[in-house]
Amino acid sequence: MKLQKRRVWLILITLISFLLIMCSKENEKNYLKDNKNKKMLTDNTNKNNSENIYKVCVEKDIPYLGENREEMMDLYRPLNVEKKKALPGIVYIHGGGWMSGDKNIPRGISICTTLAKHGYVAAFIEYKLATPTSGSWPQA
Repeated sequence: MKLQKRRVWLILITLISFLLIMCSKENEKNYLKDNKNKKMLTDNTNKNNSENIYKVCVEKDIPYLGENREEMMDLYRPLNVEKKKALPGIVYIHGGGWMSGDKNIPRGISICTTLAKHGYVAAFIEYKLATPTSGSWPQA
């Protein structure tokens, strides 16, 4: 009796596995077919955007919170842009859980520079860090 139950379970597991494999192969075909078309659209878009690479101007240590605050901001902006042309802006805030870090980390500098090369104004800001004697809320 136990041997028959094991055989039934083994057959069921085999059938279910076979069905799952067949379904995943069909999904893979559809995925590849859909992504092939998406890749072509992305490639066309990238060709158009690659022409809009700007030189970058970096303005360091700009106060942005008022006279009584020590936190500064670095501003990354594209050069050679038409005057009076409005540009999209992004504020980049470094990680560190409100306890560590600053605006001079290479990763943040790289991200802000890349954004400015592509026509964005990026502000990389500092914020008040928490210390053992004082928290950062609400000043941060």
